[in-house]
Amino acid sequence: MRLIPETAAEFGSNTRWLMKKRLEIIEEIALGSQTSGRDTPDMEEAWGRMWKAVGRRDREAEDEAIVDRTRAELWEWWRGFSERTLLTDLYERAARRKAECGNADERRRPSHSEGLRIAFALLAALSDKSPLDPEYESAAVAQVLADQLLSRIGVPSRPALRDYIRRSESSRVHFDALSLIYEDLHNEGKAIPGPLAAWRQDVASGRRRRPDLKPVPAHSPTNPDRLKRDIHIQFTIEILDRLGVPPYGSHLTVSGCRIAWEALEEFYYSGLIPETLGLSEGTVERIWKECTWRRSFVSVMCKYSKAIAKRNGLFRTTKA
Repeated sequence: MRLIPETAAEFGSNTRWLMKKRLEIIEEIALGSQTSGRDTPDMEEAWGRMWKAVGRRDREAEDEAIVDRTRAELWEWWRGFSERTLLTDLYERAARRKAECGNADERRRPSHSEGLRIAFALLAALSDKSPLDPEYESAAVAQVLADQLLSRIGVPSRPALRDYIRRSESSRVHFDALSLIYEDLHNEGKAIPGPLAAWRQDVASGRRRRPDLKPVPAHSPTNPDRLKRDIHIQFTIEILDRLGVPPYGSHLTVSGCRIAWEALEEFYYSGLIPETLGLSEGTVERIWKECTWRRSFVSVMCKYSKAIAKRNGLFRTTKA
């Protein structure tokens, strides 16, 4: 994969690759939970290795660092996961079914109640959802802009910097990206290009000021949290499927989509995730059908990237 994708198609490829790795690592941890994860590389160490690999354009080293960081992240998640014992048992039963070994009880598929316990535990992170945060989104976009300029050539070219400087007069994300680029070069002991040094001096003297955030449209904005919510739901249904609970069923059989919906409903009625208001079982089934790491990501990313670009002034729009 590429740590900094340049197209929606590439982002989709990254997402599919990373989701596959996360699913593999969760199963690996659950089935080998007698170990503590002490040998897992530190997340910050792995993160540093990722950026070094990007600078060297070493895809293999980049992949290894991403896997190590994902494994460290999931070990941390595993320590706080409320259904460790049950998830390990269900993975073991699934492995016995696949190997066709053990007695009927040792190979039995998850019951509805077992599936619901797993879904509820997996979806617990959704309780941290919040409305669109323009400050957070702006900072994230600025970081991406800075990373794109630094990762390609190490030291930004003068034409690229001049473009950012021109845009920074009205665009906060470009202003903040320039600040991040300056700090990165300074901390690395690298030479500061002339245009960037002059821009920094103008900022320090007050001749240049950080632009205000653009106001969020009055109508309901396209919130990337909706995409994260959908992926989280899809991920939960995928794990249930791997444990032996198919996504679809009838009123007589266990269904992954139904279990995920019931878990969300329980969260909603507990007042933990009001954003689930209006999520029917049919909506959960639709979310699963649109599983973003199993199909093209282009249309999904176009929708969200266009909204993000508008909010952060990355391109001009014309009024109807």
